[in-house]
Amino acid sequence: MVSRSFGRLTNNPHDHREALRQHAARAGEKLRKQGSVSSAVMVFVRTNSFRQDLPQYSNRVVVTLDPPTDDSRESIHAVIQGLRQLWRKGFAVMPLDLSPKAN
Repeated sequence: MVSRSFGRLTNNPHDHREALRQHAARAGEKLRKQGSVSSAVMVFVRTNSFRQDLPQYSNRVVVTLDPPTDDSRESIHAVIQGLRQLWRKGFAVMPLDLSPKAN
């Protein structure tokens, strides 16, 4: 699992996309190191629950990777697609359904 949250409040779409790119790339590195592939990525967004003075929002989307892959480029494309569907503050990304890589 690779996740990301900001140490500061941000609603800048560039910040979100860049962080997603970096963490999807890191997830791909971990998959390759494990000899695994992922069949989906989950993108979830959540506002800071400790800031009750601000509007709260939480949602997620699962984007399928077909065929399952350890290719960071495919994961990056999928998480950006997921972010477009959810656009709000705060997010994380994690690979789902890990399985051994077929040789």
